[in-house]
Amino acid sequence: MKRVTEFEVWSKPGGALPAEFGKAIQGHVWGCGVAPDVFLGVSNIPDESDVCALESLIEQSPAEEQRFLSFCRSRGLTARRGDATSAARYIEFVQGCCVAWIHLPSGPDERALLRKIEAAISPFDLIVRSP
Repeated sequence: MKRVTEFEVWSKPGGALPAEFGKAIQGHVWGCGVAPDVFLGVSNIPDESDVCALESLIEQSPAEEQRFLSFCRSRGLTARRGDATSAARYIEFVQGCCVAWIHLPSGPDERALLRKIEAAISPFDLIVRSP
């Protein structure tokens, strides 16, 4: 079994991407010479984990709840902490969101392949992070 180093590709805070953005860009990245098993676009489908992330954010900073409610009202979202879609959109706005996974094969070409991936995603204003 070959060893891999795991990375994630994230949007920057302040934006709002379509739920299928990661899937949409993976073809571009593959076309730049990155293997499909190395770069996997993911969907950003709101779920209970977004509600938990929002709750955690509010626990850390109670003022965050007013920012969340204001954010929802300004965008026509349901202004309720338990709403997964509203929570996901707010978390994405505040922290960005994961749009792809990278499974980088360990070895002498690892850094060059990571640079190739970074070049391929640069038009989309995304960042590579360690999970």
